[in-house]
Amino acid sequence: MGQMRVLDGTGDSQIEWDPTDKASTEKAKEEFDRLKGEGYEFFEVSETKGKQVKRFSKKAGKLIAAPRAARTSKEKTGGKALAGGPLDSRAPGLGRLPQGFASVAEAYRP
Repeated sequence: MGQMRVLDGTGDSQIEWDPTDKASTEKAKEEFDRLKGEGYEFFEVSETKGKQVKRFSKKAGKLIAAPRAARTSKEKTGGKALAGGPLDSRAPGLGRLPQGFASVAEAYRP
């Protein structure tokens, strides 16, 4: 069973699909594409790691969809990463994380 957690200003919602069920997989892909069009970023997470994904895969176990945070070009920052990325607990639009969690990935780890 696949699962996508969608984080937004109201909290989070969950979409599930069965990789063997065409209808549920198509519904999840449509939602992925809609959110991607709205500027969301997607991360596939597991017990030990996570990675950003650009395309929906029915084989994905667990996805987190989060609003893209504002970014500054590397030229302006001297190539340094800035706080405020999509997995930063201070990212705009995410609200507050549950107490004791440092990042979105940690809070929603399976």
